Amino acid sequence: MVMTMYDNISTVLQRGKTDNLSEAYERGKMDELHIISLSKQMNRTNLETKNIPTQVPLDKNQNPVSTNVKQKNQLSPINFMLAMDGIITPTASVITKAFDLSGHKTLLDLGGCSGYLTNEFVRNYPGLKGVVFDLPDTVKLAKTLQDEDMKSRVTYVEGDFFKDNFPQADVILLSHIIHNWERNGVDVILGKAFSRLPCGGALILAEKFLNEEKTGPETSVLFDLSMSLMCKGRERTQTEYRQLLFSHGFRNIEAKTIEGFNYHDIIIGRKPF
Repeated sequence: MVMTMYDNISTVLQRGKTDNLSEAYERGKMDELHIISLSKQMNRTNLETKNIPTQVPLDKNQNPVSTNVKQKNQLSPINFMLAMDGIITPTASVITKAFDLSGHKTLLDLGGCSGYLTNEFVRNYPGLKGVVFDLPDTVKLAKTLQDEDMKSRVTYVEGDFFKDNFPQADVILLSHIIHNWERNGVDVILGKAFSRLPCGGALILAEKFLNEEKTGPETSVLFDLSMSLMCKGRERTQTEYRQLLFSHGFRNIEAKTIEGFNYHDIIIGRKPF
């Protein structure tokens, strides 16, 4: 799916906008023939490790010919969920300890996927309980993977950012969420978050900052390109994130950069009394 979008980069740059994500997903589904073709181009010979049949009809140029064989390699939701956890794992400890949340009682993780980062916050703060808010299919899958020791402290709520009310909490976490959306979507999410927080409540964003010149770091630049191609979103500088939070009423804004090659920095804003 992602590589198909990168193939379309020249058109996106010319038009200034990307395709609908669902359309790109349909175009980019990886069936047997796609994978075999890509593997051939990259001189990969270990097709048996991918459980792909090697006896496929070829044309005169030795390219795979379409057949009626049913697709066997579906994009698995659990693979996406584990991939997101893998991105968070190296920085989870730094994120959870970046700001003191010991006075707070409930953390709401919007779009929290498996709940991995929520669990880390809860483990780090014994007085904190967590709520993971995500789409119904994601919540159903996440519950099947939930650690037994977290079931009494982390709950899951099904919902949609743009259609449903957020559960009440005094800390709201958005990890790799804001960069997915165009500005109008961002404004909806942040506006709803501000309204649901009590005075003194905190909003935490975990995103990778662009430098002020927008020339790096490499991770942020590549994220910026990917988000513009995939989700019509973008990455921002620390200054831009500060301005964004300020425009939605948050004050006492602090940011911390996580050094090294990783996928997160962190910024916090508080709802004034």
